Amino acid sequence: MNFFRLRIFWLFLLGLAIFVGHQTFIKTGYGQAILIEDTIWGIERKIIPPESFSFVFRRIIPNRIILHPIYVKSKVLEFRFVYPLPPKEILGLDDSFSVQIDLNYLYDLDPNKLPDLFVKLENKDWNSLDSYLKIRIQDLWFRIMKENLDIERNIPNGENIIESFVHENLLELLNRAFEQDGIYFKKVFIQDIYVPRIEEYNFILQQSNRYLEKKLERSAIIDEAKIKKESQRILFELEKEKLQQIAELIRKYPEIKDYLKIERISNQTQFVFLPSDGFWNESTTTSIMSEVITKKQQEKQPPNTPKKEQQFIDKTPP
Repeated sequence: MNFFRLRIFWLFLLGLAIFVGHQTFIKTGYGQAILIEDTIWGIERKIIPPESFSFVFRRIIPNRIILHPIYVKSKVLEFRFVYPLPPKEILGLDDSFSVQIDLNYLYDLDPNKLPDLFVKLENKDWNSLDSYLKIRIQDLWFRIMKENLDIERNIPNGENIIESFVHENLLELLNRAFEQDGIYFKKVFIQDIYVPRIEEYNFILQQSNRYLEKKLERSAIIDEAKIKKESQRILFELEKEKLQQIAELIRKYPEIKDYLKIERISNQTQFVFLPSDGFWNESTTTSIMSEVITKKQQEKQPPNTPKKEQQFIDKTPP
């Protein structure tokens, strides 16, 4: 009997050990690192590097440990940078009057710097990493276009200038800018580079006054429509308030409905005033009505024109 109890005890310990090992054992694959977040202590400095394992015993406590896995090798970022030339913003033109650079960025992450990079992300999630990189790269490209390339003065050869810069200098600037984040760019692939033609650029500059006038006219029409819409809304609110007041009066004084009916038809009604005793004498009423009708007919007839007097003509022979 004691042997049976001892066997159950050892089986219980074995099962407990298996459960603890399963819950606390963490292993990473090729090119994958795992960041550990303690819901009480925050982000840990300890990182589980690629192709290794570790035991995190606090995972036994429910909802205590959160794991953030991420692949750190050969990640690709697709990003299209749009640089609007000055007339585009002033005149409200479309993207055809902008420099557009579509590139693919191949990069690696340093596992030891993942905690510092993770706390910079907006949503504290590796899915926000692309958004973070795009914002930083966009800011870098704006400085490149103004300081390094001066693209506004080099539009005729802009495409060749940008392509040469991407092949020769871009990687160095990228790695210098992202060194503190532990991001290492290995290669940049060009998908497309677009620069507006110099003829179109000069034509737009020459026609800038006309474009501005059209933009102002369009803005005036929009403002007028907004004002009209706002006035209609105010009138509607006033009419609504008036109807609500009438409804409140009708609830308190139901007889006011008759007054409203009379007021509504008053403009469409003609009245004939008669003596009060005329309603009680049929002959008198008939005579009065006939006089009224005769008077109306006389008013409609044209007035009589006086007849010309006939002149006497003496036709006696001499």
